[in-house]
Amino acid sequence: MNAGPQAISPLGFGCSELGSTVSYRSSCRLLEQAYVLGIRHFDLAPVYGDGLAEGIVGDVFGAARADVILVTKVGIGRPATRAGRRLLRRMFLPVKRALPGVWRTAASAAAPAPAARGQFEPSAVRASFSESLRLLRVDRVHGLLLHEAVIDDIGEGLIAELTGICRAGSAQRVGLATSLEATQAILPGRSIFSWVQVPHYWGAFSRSFVPPGPGVRATHRVLRNADSILATTEFRAAIDRLDVASGLRVLLSDSRSRSRLLLRAAVLQNRDGPVLASTSRLEHLSGFVAAAADQTLDGPANALNACLQVAAAIR
Repeated sequence: MNAGPQAISPLGFGCSELGSTVSYRSSCRLLEQAYVLGIRHFDLAPVYGDGLAEGIVGDVFGAARADVILVTKVGIGRPATRAGRRLLRRMFLPVKRALPGVWRTAASAAAPAPAARGQFEPSAVRASFSESLRLLRVDRVHGLLLHEAVIDDIGEGLIAELTGICRAGSAQRVGLATSLEATQAILPGRSIFSWVQVPHYWGAFSRSFVPPGPGVRATHRVLRNADSILATTEFRAAIDRLDVASGLRVLLSDSRSRSRLLLRAAVLQNRDGPVLASTSRLEHLSGFVAAAADQTLDGPANALNACLQVAAAIR
């Protein structure tokens, strides 16, 4: 492998597509390239890649890369019908490439309904985490997060199980990967949760959200949520109120420059941890890393963040 770069990227790589919409070989290439580009943080879950993502990351990194940060989850189990789903995904890959909008609609319609409640019983957490460690080929991870947990899932048995995992050294930190509302409900008075993963933008700007003190905050869905956020009346009011430079409006009007700007702005705003990005294409990955490190974008990126801060206050 080529030597890593001088600087470590502030981006983390979301592994949700590995092994499902991306073949095994292409998944391995994506991971290798992410490492070469300076990405060291890899976000996983048992359900990712139709249940294959953890095993692919284990094949590529395993215990051999001491500088790789692995974060996985418990709560949503591995899909039982992953082989059939994977075959269907590959059959329809030409549709995905030619008509991405149609693909997203069809994929959403075909996706199995989520379980009414996550699997947070201590025995289920223990079994799921043990399997994740086996697939990842490690004896510890940096973060173990509760996937889509709600306040009613947080019982004494679960807290005791997570405490034991931390004391055993199998996870450096435990935390939450759920909605902003659920995170806000669960965190108060529970210092064990020192890692949170919340959606950008409201998760990064909300005045009512107080991240854990000595913990880590990761944000995700920067580009996925952007169009809906920037189209809100709150954001339009903020950009008018601050009378921002016309250059910011120009950058936001072009899809490519907007994506670059959004990524750099996310990095500047979220200094408590990584900004997660996910893609199935190598060229997009290198573009994401370059944009996240592009200091020439700092002026408009800070202006954008100021608008979002005002929008969050209005909201």
